[in-house]
Amino acid sequence: MSIDESNSDSWVAATAYRPHGDPIGAGNFTDIIGAAVFSSDSRFIGEAWRVYVAEDSKLPEWLTVRTSLFRSTEHVVPLAGATMSTDGVWVRYDKHTVKNAPRVSPEQVHLSQTQKSALNRHYGLGPAGRRP
Repeated sequence: MSIDESNSDSWVAATAYRPHGDPIGAGNFTDIIGAAVFSSDSRFIGEAWRVYVAEDSKLPEWLTVRTSLFRSTEHVVPLAGATMSTDGVWVRYDKHTVKNAPRVSPEQVHLSQTQKSALNRHYGLGPAGRRP
């Protein structure tokens, strides 16, 4: 796979969006750390950095994506509906939506309820992190 890295805001994946890759679940979510993350419109967003797991179900719920040129900025994106392929992780949101999502501190281990609520509002999700 080839990615044009000449301009960090215009990175475009050379492969097509794959909505039917393997779902991300309890058995494979650690495999996504360090993987390339692509948007619903097949654009490169950044690098998968951390996974937040739901406390009750222990299933992967949120992913942080390092998006800046030096990978120092982390944005949070829902893993609901995301898939994994040989190219990387494919999320259900466009690059603009992910890059405008609330950010988290690199040292933060858990998302607070306030942060989850803000993320759910940003992505148009219900209180449980699902689309209404």
